[in-house]
Amino acid sequence: MPARIESEASGPLVSDEAIAKLILGLLRRTHLSVAGELAEVVADEAAVIGARDVVLYLIDLEQQTLLPLASPAASTVGATPQSVGGTVAGRTFATTTVLTAPSENGGRQRVWVPLLDGTERVGVMAMSFDGAAAGELSRCASATATSWRCWW
Repeated sequence: MPARIESEASGPLVSDEAIAKLILGLLRRTHLSVAGELAEVVADEAAVIGARDVVLYLIDLEQQTLLPLASPAASTVGATPQSVGGTVAGRTFATTTVLTAPSENGGRQRVWVPLLDGTERVGVMAMSFDGAAAGELSRCASATATSWRCWW
């Protein structure tokens, strides 16, 4: 990814230190967490890089629908099940690619990150960011996805 010059930056870039803090926080806090706390812990730690409205979606047994984990953010954004066919969430899951799309409020970018257990796809994570470039968001999201591969 080419580096952005200072005049192109719409806000501060996320530092490597912030990404490291996010990954270490996830590993530390999820180590002893119960399943019901997972979505909230992830949302808390993702705030380090400016992520908002973090929702985790897990795939159903038939691998047709991504189901949101219950969390305050899922309630706030009105998260609903997402089909694997025909949605950004589904495309992220099927291709294991980080994707971005405008969020519903228009002022943010929604980043969709695949969640993997080794090579097995288990779901996706959606996060919103204010005023950052899509390339920078994807870099942060890719780092987050890497931490999930290590943790899960």
